[in-house]
Amino acid sequence: MVPLTVQGYFERWVADKVPPEVRRAQANDYCRHMQGYVLPVLGDMPLEAVMARDILGLRTEVLLKARCRRRCGGRRRMTTAAT
Repeated sequence: MVPLTVQGYFERWVADKVPPEVRRAQANDYCRHMQGYVLPVLGDMPLEAVMARDILGLRTEVLLKARCRRRCGGRRRMTTAAT
């Protein structure tokens, strides 16, 4: 039997998140956050293998990225080559 991954569980879970269970905007937020933060890091991991350290590592990664965005003012720095 193939183990259920975090991605697979999310797909099952989010399928039930439709009005009137949740607002449409809330369902969109769930998808955006999971696809933007959680699934790129933990999506392929078997759900039963996820440990507290994995969640804490994800949290640390998200916080570090947010801190970096704040320092850069939300803008990417562009470099130009001398001509």
